[in-house]
This record gives sequence, structure tokens and C-alpha cells, in this order.
Amino acid sequence: MSAPIPSPLPAWSKTLLRLQNFLVPAFATQLVQYEGLLGSVLADTANEWRRFVWRFDPTPIGDNADAAYTTFDFVNITGGLVDNTWTAGDYTTVEGHMTPLITSYIQSYLSVGAQYSGMKAYRMAFTELPSSPPIPPDRDKPFAPTGPPEHVTVAALPGSIPGETAPQVSISSTDKTAYPRHWGRNYWPFPGVGAGFTTGWQLSQSQVDGLANAMHTFYGAMQGSEFFPVVPITQMNKQPARALVTVNQVQVDSNVDVIRRRRARITRYRKVL
Repeated sequence: MSAPIPSPLPAWSKTLLRLQNFLVPAFATQLVQYEGLLGSVLADTANEWRRFVWRFDPTPIGDNADAAYTTFDFVNITGGLVDNTWTAGDYTTVEGHMTPLITSYIQSYLSVGAQYSGMKAYRMAFTELPSSPPIPPDRDKPFAPTGPPEHVTVAALPGSIPGETAPQVSISSTDKTAYPRHWGRNYWPFPGVGAGFTTGWQLSQSQVDGLANAMHTFYGAMQGSEFFPVVPITQMNKQPARALVTVNQVQVDSNVDVIRRRRARITRYRKVL
């Protein structure tokens, strides 16, 4: 049986935050250490977290459609409760924790043919849980519209690694949670050919360790400031769900991923015979 969220919430704990009317299956409660409530979307504003979207571009930037993104979800837990009041100081703290991870990726993985272009932070909230599963062609819409980004930073930090791969090539890191089928993933774009690839286009052990350590340090620092990485849960047992589960481990594999939607929009040369 899970316990109420303590204050402060320990880093790397297995914690579930749910909307009040989402009744968690018994097995799910048993897999977490702590359980708390998000506010009702119709009654208050405590049902919020922030989604940070990091942008990377091939250079020179020719089309916004060629940009690649990786995202992070964080919930602010203060005094054992969800706190949706993100202040300017909070964003400054987050940027301070982000910088070492961004720097590490730029210096050790990102191709010289690409750049980190900045970050946008969006308010995120769940919609009300539907009273019954939607009947196709209707579909569940779990996230409420929350408007334009609340915080924006702009950068133009070029990569350091020689060589360019196809734009679809990506390194991945995984956010592990208490629920094996509810993990998150970051796809890190535009790695350089010299980013430690070994036989079979696998990342070297040192490069895997480097990204895993940088991610672990980033998440650890964020949790030390009471900003907890989470994975949104919108379906459980094939039924609509409304919950956040905290990240309790990070994982990086040597496999290289392919993100097909990152095919370049602009064709710089074409020949037809």
C-alpha cells in the first residue's frame, strides 16, 4: 500500500499523482511508494506541470520543419503538494540545472552541422476523465489547451563533433518509472559521426556512460530543487487514465534509433533522367 507524499519528497522515489476521479487499479498502487492527488481540473489550478521543449536545428537553418525537439515533463512538488506557481526564479533555477546537460550533449555528441537553438516551457494540465471510453471515431483528448509557452530562451550553440549523419539518426535515453509500460524517452538529434560510434553503429560504452551520467545528474539536481521528472499516463489497462508517475531511473542504450519524421524538408539537389 502506498503512503502519502512526504515533505520533502525523496529523490528517485516511486510516486504517483492522479486526478481525484481516476481510481488507480490495486496493482498500480502496490508498485509505487507514495501517492498523491492532482487538483480537479474543473475546480482549481493545482492540476499543472511544465513541459520543456528543447530545439535543435541543422545549420545553416533553412526551414523550421527541419528542426528536431526533445522534451521533458517536470512537476513542482512543494511541501508534499503539487505547486503550479512557477516563478521567474524557478525558471532560472531550472536553466541552471539544464546547462551542464546541454553543454555535455553539445561537446560530446552533437554534430558540427547542427546547433542547440533554445527552449520553450509550456503549461500542461489534464482534461477531465471521460465517464466512459470514447467510441471511435471519437478519441480521448487527455491534455487541456494551455496556450503559448510560459517561458522562452533563445540560443545558437553549435555542436562540436565532426561528421554529419542522416537527420533521422538519433541517440535515445529512457525515463524508467514504477510502471514498465509507462516509461518516457528522449530522442537526442543530429549526433556527429565522431560521437563514439563503434562497430555496427553502436555507441561506445564511454559515450553511453557519459550521457547516462549527465542525465542522472540533471534529474538529481532538479529533484533537489523539488522539480520532479514525470511521465504522463493517459491510458491504463486500455482505459483512459489521468496521472503522472515520477522517474526513478534513467537508462541509455548503445543502440542508435531512427526517427522517420525527421527526414529533411528541403531537397537541395535533384536529378531526373
